[in-house]
Formats: sequence, C-alpha cells, structure tokens
Amino acid sequence: MVSRDRPRQNRYHRYKRSLAMSVPLAYLNGEFLPEVDARLPFYDSGFVMGTTVTEQLRTFAGSLFQLDVHLSRLFQGLETIGVPSPLSRDEMSQRAEELVAANKRWLKAGDDLGLCIFVTPGPYHTMAPRGTTKPTIGMHTYLLPFHLWETQYAQGVRLLISDVQDVPASCWPRQLKCRSRMHYYLAEQEVQRKIPGARPLLVDEDGFVTETPTAGLICYFQTTGLIAPPTSKTLASTSWHYIRKLAQSEGIEVLERNLTPQDVASATEVMLASTPYCLLPVVEFQNCPLGSGKPGPMFSRLISTWGTRVSVDIRAQAASYRDRPFVERTP
Repeated sequence: MVSRDRPRQNRYHRYKRSLAMSVPLAYLNGEFLPEVDARLPFYDSGFVMGTTVTEQLRTFAGSLFQLDVHLSRLFQGLETIGVPSPLSRDEMSQRAEELVAANKRWLKAGDDLGLCIFVTPGPYHTMAPRGTTKPTIGMHTYLLPFHLWETQYAQGVRLLISDVQDVPASCWPRQLKCRSRMHYYLAEQEVQRKIPGARPLLVDEDGFVTETPTAGLICYFQTTGLIAPPTSKTLASTSWHYIRKLAQSEGIEVLERNLTPQDVASATEVMLASTPYCLLPVVEFQNCPLGSGKPGPMFSRLISTWGTRVSVDIRAQAASYRDRPFVERTP
C-alpha cells in the first residue's frame, strides 16, 4: 500500500521552501510558488469561456473572515456547473490559511489582505493539447484597495439603475458566483457615461432590483427594519449573511422580499454590502438625494458593530492605509 503521508510531507517541505522566498506567493494547481510565476495557459476555459467559479475573501487582523461560508458557496457553485474540486474542503481551507500566513508577512501591523480563490474546468478541449483535462485551481492575495472606498464611508455612494438587465435565472442561477460578467461590465460603462462615479443597480426581467456588479443591496425602513432582495434571486451574499446575524443580535428586524425602484427611493437608508469594504451608505438614487442625503445612523451602527465584532475599526483602517505605497511584487 502506498502511504499518503509522503505526498503530504513533500507538499509541506515545498511550502516551507516557498516561505524562504523573499516575494509574495500564490497557489496554483497544487504548488505554492512566487506570485509572478503563477501563470495560466491561454487555452484555459476560465479565460476562453469565462467558466470560473470564484470567491473573494478578506482578512481582519490577519485572519480570514467567514472562510467556511465562502467555501460553502464555492463548493455549491462547483456542484452547479458539474466540476469536481481538485481539493477537498478541508484541503482548500488549509491552503488558503497557509497562503495568507505566508503573505501577511509583507503587511504593516494593522493592515489586511484580500484573497481570491478560483476554480475552472481546466483546459478548453478544442485548443489544449490532448490529455490535459484536469480542473484548474488557484489562489492569490492582494492589498485591499482602501483608496477606492475610504471616502465613501463618510461621503456615501451614488446609485443609478442601469438599462442593462440582470441575467435571467434561466441562463444560470444567480446564486452562482462566477466570472461570466459581461453584463456587469456593460452596466458599469453605461452608468459611468451618465454620472461619473455612480454605481449601477440592476433590475430583473420583472422590474425588481437585484444587486450591483460588486455588492448586495440592503434597504432600511424605520417601520420594518432591514430588507434585502430575496436570496433566491440574487447572489447568496456572504456579507448579507453576516449582517443578518449582526442585526438579529442587535434586535433589528431583518427580512427578504422583492423590492421595486420605488421602494429603494422611499427607504429611510440604503446600503451596499460587499466583502472588501463590508458596508457603504447610499446617499443618492436616480440623481435624487436618498433619505437625508447623508450616511444615516443605521449605517453607522452596523459598521461600528461589525468592527467591534472583528476587532478592527473598519473605517479607521481604510483611512490609515488608503495611501500605503505600492508593494513591488517581482523578485
């Protein structure tokens, strides 16, 4: 019988050797290697067809946040598209933790990382050499781009409904987090032409709002609490998953239902939820002030409570590291 310990020991030794390298690392198809050496062939189906299941995570105080929740969604996505994971769930969790441990050495105290995990079906059969059929798996970290949203915690976000419709659920499940995002790209381009700096909000074929290209939508009504579009009609947002628990522990009512553009316009507050920045306030909708036109008390309460739970002042961290120097990522 062949022992399974030897491959495990070999992988461990390779990981230890990688740690000795004075460059950030990535993980690709079973190997830790310098980030600059992590390359995909141009015939990978993730590039050729956009068939990539992915997750975006972040750390708080150097520890991955909601890793189990993200992996649950990732494995559900792989099951949906019929691609077997190259790693077990425990193995994927371990590799993610190892990669973050290796790369957070490059951070100053108080800073944090983003982590991307992606899986594709592997080489596209009409372009790839014969016999190359295994799925592709990769992980890489990145500096959280705080400069993109730091001022928006105080100044808020402008939101505009896009003429680009969300992809019908008959095409692929909206719960699937994938890289097939041409509709998001087109929505961003359209809205930027109309109101530079605004973010697009998409609607479905029935006229109900769904989400933005990078965030989930949450409305707060003083009489009913927090309301988000049904999870069955949107990406199963890990941030909304956390906010629900956070709100319930604070005695704030939460529910899901269909929301019209008119509902959004009449909300007491509107927020966007996403892994990198957690929560941002919306202060303008369809070129009109929303609520008071300023970030509201519910937003402040939720973002402060979130920061307390993860032991990081989320807004202060973004302000402290928004102008951090670029880290050279070549040997």
